Parts: sequence; C-alpha cells; structure tokens
Amino acid sequence: MYNTAISASGKAGQLALAEALFTQARAAGVADSVTYETMIGVLGMAGDAARAEVMFRAMQAANMKPGDYAYCALIAAHSLAGDAASALRVRARMLRDGCNLSVHVYNSLIAAADRAGMFDKALDLIRTMRREGVEPNALTQQLAAEVGRKGAATVEDQ
Repeated sequence: MYNTAISASGKAGQLALAEALFTQARAAGVADSVTYETMIGVLGMAGDAARAEVMFRAMQAANMKPGDYAYCALIAAHSLAGDAASALRVRARMLRDGCNLSVHVYNSLIAAADRAGMFDKALDLIRTMRREGVEPNALTQQLAAEVGRKGAATVEDQ
C-alpha cells in the first residue's frame, strides 16, 4: 500500500506527501527495498539529485541492495538537475558495486546524454551496450532515432 501511495504522490508532484508516507512506512517497519527505490524514483523524477543520493545511501545503510531501478532514478535525478556528468558516472558506480547494467540502465544513460545534447556519447553508449551483449528494446530504438535526428540537426545548424 505504501509503495503505490508514494509513487502516486510523486507522480502528482506532491513530494511532501510522498516523503511523509515514506516516513510512516519506516516507522511502521514495513519499508523494504521497493519502498526505498520508489522514494528514490520520486526524488529522481523531481530532479532532486542531492536528496535522491541521501535516500540511496540510507537504503544501503539499512542493508538493502539497490537494484537497477534505484540506479536509474539516480541517473534521472542528476540528468534532470542539469548534471549530465554525474548522471553518466552512475554507470561506473554500478560496475564498482558489482551490479549488472540492464537495458533500463542503458536507456537512462542514453536519455541523460541526449538531454544534455551529448549525442556522440549517447551513440557510444548504444555501441557499448551492444558490445556488452545487452539487448536493445523498443525504447532504446526510439532513443537512438531521437539522438540521430537531434545530432543531425545540430550538424546542419553549424
């Protein structure tokens, strides 16, 4: 119940309510890894990188292993806050933490590079994911087409 309510509050832009629900879940002893990841996601979509990082560390301090959803939320948080470099560094953190890079993580990284106008980096990430055997999905194809279109437009404008 808490996870759904936290997510819905975040999607409605009611960050304070999402945080209050998260606090209630922790106080009730029912906050699990999904609850933490949901709250990291809410903060991520709000572009609140600092608080998403704090929540991420709190999850680890509670002896919970973040999944790719939590890492994707961190990528989004940094990207939406305008810090593409930090968003892209999440990949190195994942590798250091021994996490597998899923298609969802690569899509988040590609979107972050695209958002920052780093079209060559986005294309490099697509090549890297293929080289690492990560199968692109429909969103990857959509992002690749968008990156190609924007990159071509940028070259034409020069």
